Amino acid sequence: MQPQLTVNDALESLSTLSLDDQLMVSEILRNRAIEERRREIAESIRISREEYAMGNTEHGSVDDFLASVKD
Repeated sequence: MQPQLTVNDALESLSTLSLDDQLMVSEILRNRAIEERRREIAESIRISREEYAMGNTEHGSVDDFLASVKD
């Protein structure tokens, strides 16, 4: 089993790269985070649509929702 890489270890390794390479890694990580967030949102939408199709949702105003939360 390989030793676990810590964030600090990764940052130290990245600091040995040229500035251009560091910026490229930064952009890659940013894009990966954006894509992961998109996947999470798409999954949430899929689940919500499934629940709606099954009739597991309710309609109402914000006031209705807040009243139901207080109960």
